[in-house]
Amino acid sequence: MYGHQEVVNDMRKYLAELDGDMGDEGQWLKDTPADFDRLGGLIDDDLAKRTNNLSELVRTLLPPQFFAMSR
Repeated sequence: MYGHQEVVNDMRKYLAELDGDMGDEGQWLKDTPADFDRLGGLIDDDLAKRTNNLSELVRTLLPPQFFAMSR
């Protein structure tokens, strides 16, 4: 994700030079870094936190002996 954000920021600098239109200077990409941040938050909320919660649930449901045997 961070690599994509860096590319977008670089592209904003150079797109105006490439197309010759200095009027907007890449303004159509201005919301993209915020969109990536929002997406990162959604991924964290939907995947990472749920996985952590599932791990905690499994640890509470399974007897401690199960974890001692798996080592």
